[in-house]
Amino acid sequence: MLDRDTWEAVTAMFAARRRGRPTSYLLSSLIFCGRCGHGLTGQPRAGCYPDGERHRTYFCHRCKGVAIDMRFADATVEAAVKTRLADPRHAEHLARQDEAARDERERIRADIARAEQTRTRLADRLGRGEIIDEMFDTANAALRARLTRLHEQLAEVETPAPLSAVAAADVEREWDEGNLHDRRALVRRAFPKLTILPATGRGRSAISADRFAWDGVG
Repeated sequence: MLDRDTWEAVTAMFAARRRGRPTSYLLSSLIFCGRCGHGLTGQPRAGCYPDGERHRTYFCHRCKGVAIDMRFADATVEAAVKTRLADPRHAEHLARQDEAARDERERIRADIARAEQTRTRLADRLGRGEIIDEMFDTANAALRARLTRLHEQLAEVETPAPLSAVAAADVEREWDEGNLHDRRALVRRAFPKLTILPATGRGRSAISADRFAWDGVG
């Protein structure tokens, strides 16, 4: 099994070996459906753009109720990312977020260490015959479930360090010179919960800036 970023990178690599422009989707799984909350993914659709390239769209495969044109979405998000990350106030906000996340990571890691120590002590007591198998199994199952939850919580706050002031001021160059992976990382940093609202006009792929809920609020 491959994660989506790896799958898209491999797809782009093989597409680049063929004639024509490689297919890549900047915002796949980075923008979310305003109806069901599922991540939108890129797909081709009927028709072509004026330059002859096939039309592409981001589409919700869960509820099938939200879609938006790929080129429009990519261009709109690119401009918004450059604006937000170049704003010193946002860099300061990211720094505060990272500090809070760092404290939370330390707390969770301490809880994980205590739970692991408890499991080790239980195993030692079982080995010495101080507790029976049934008691060990019950306690160990509870600890295993707790550790699973703690590791899930840790994954949620495992965020990269915030952009420095220098990087934020030069974000346009980072975007323009970066590859697909670099640009996706910038999108994640600027808009962790970017939602696309259903079209209010004719057609599911209606082009309107009002359809972007930049911080996930519809």
